[in-house]
Amino acid sequence: MSASPAIATTTIDSVDESRVSAVAGVNSSTDNPVDDDTTTAALPKIYGGIAGALTVGDCAVNQSGVSTCSNCAVTTDSTPDNNLLACNERRIHPALQVRLLIKSDSVDSGVPMITYVPTTGSDTTSQPLYNPTNITVTKNTTAEVNVLWSEICSRMTTTGGASASGCALTNGTGSDQATITLRVGVDAFANGVRSGTLDDGEYVNVQFILRNGIRITNTTVGNSILDKDDVAVQYFEIGSGDKKAYIKDNLRALAGFPVGNNISFRWVRALYEKRDEATKNTTPVWSKISSGSPHVDLEITGDATTSIDLSPRRIENLDNDAVYDFKLAMVDAARNVGYYTSAVDDIYCEGGSASDGGSGAECHTARPSEVVGVLEKSVNCFVATAAYGSPMAAEVTTFRRFRDHFLLPHKFGRQFIWFYYKNGPIAAKFIAESDTLRAVSRAALWAPLKFAKFSLTYGIAAAFALLSTLILAPPAVWFGA
Repeated sequence: MSASPAIATTTIDSVDESRVSAVAGVNSSTDNPVDDDTTTAALPKIYGGIAGALTVGDCAVNQSGVSTCSNCAVTTDSTPDNNLLACNERRIHPALQVRLLIKSDSVDSGVPMITYVPTTGSDTTSQPLYNPTNITVTKNTTAEVNVLWSEICSRMTTTGGASASGCALTNGTGSDQATITLRVGVDAFANGVRSGTLDDGEYVNVQFILRNGIRITNTTVGNSILDKDDVAVQYFEIGSGDKKAYIKDNLRALAGFPVGNNISFRWVRALYEKRDEATKNTTPVWSKISSGSPHVDLEITGDATTSIDLSPRRIENLDNDAVYDFKLAMVDAARNVGYYTSAVDDIYCEGGSASDGGSGAECHTARPSEVVGVLEKSVNCFVATAAYGSPMAAEVTTFRRFRDHFLLPHKFGRQFIWFYYKNGPIAAKFIAESDTLRAVSRAALWAPLKFAKFSLTYGIAAAFALLSTLILAPPAVWFGA
């Protein structure tokens, strides 16, 4: 038997994150997802995400033994939803080698190794998985251990009995995930002899998780489109800023989010494409968005029971005076991507928020501009706020929505907003200090308020048509026309 110290500590010094999808519970890791519903929190965890085919994108040509590959690729199928493929930018594959750096503070001299205890069959004794014969390590010295993902996967099983041969989940129920706990440590020499296994005090348990819980919409295509029954973000709106866009705070999801389908979502992915300026930004480009489109992953920090929050909420480094169309997707702790906004929901904008009351047909579109940046810093409609007493008054919200939907998209509208924001505060100051002026202002704003409400409900063209009718009706009656 090896000479195990009474108190020994073996630690994972670091994990080569270029060879895994994600890491948790290792202090030196830059990743560290937490609160994953399907794992034991006390164990260091190493994720292998396997969403999507290995024949797509970088994975089709680069299955290196020293790095993950990405199958989140730009595709141009004539059916837009077919371009929204389940994928993983850090997808593992069988030829990839996991690399860990370990250290023991008590073993004077030994051999780094990995063992496991079989979960099937009659032999439940510890078995070696990595057992070099020409490497030794001393106390407090870092040792490197390497093992192929294919070797790990072939020893995994799910609770439903599914196998993970070839790092592909097959057979049995619960086949969206397979796990195995490996012992990683240093087998100590005792009088120049080692036991060939890891005894208590010589190892640390590390949980390896192979995961593909993304629901596939069309198995032939491999896409993953959001369904109304998926525990994912079901409704969102995009706001605009100075060289940026942001996800508004009225996200909606089914109860249980961000936990669903036996996985825990960690990020919301905002994917986007820029409209063509040659067509004056009038032609939407949602159909061009694919799993390889530009994107930003926004970490989920809330849930559907309380409120869904993202940190950060912004998509930055956009071009001012350009137009961007957006879709969302979900990303789990293993960095698997799926549940994209479907084409039928590109202009679904009926939800709104408690303060907003609804949205126009471009709630998934951003129009970054310098003037919007000004609005971000001071969202009040100065005169209306002074007249109605609060920036959250329903009337002020209506004017703000009218501004965003009908003025901001047009050059003349933006020029008017600039003029208003330059001069509005002066008038607002006098109005706010006088009850009489506030009453007069509310009366003066009555007609514009009705026009704004009608425009938001029926469209600007219908509002102008009604206005023309009201203007022309009295002369017609007067002259008997």
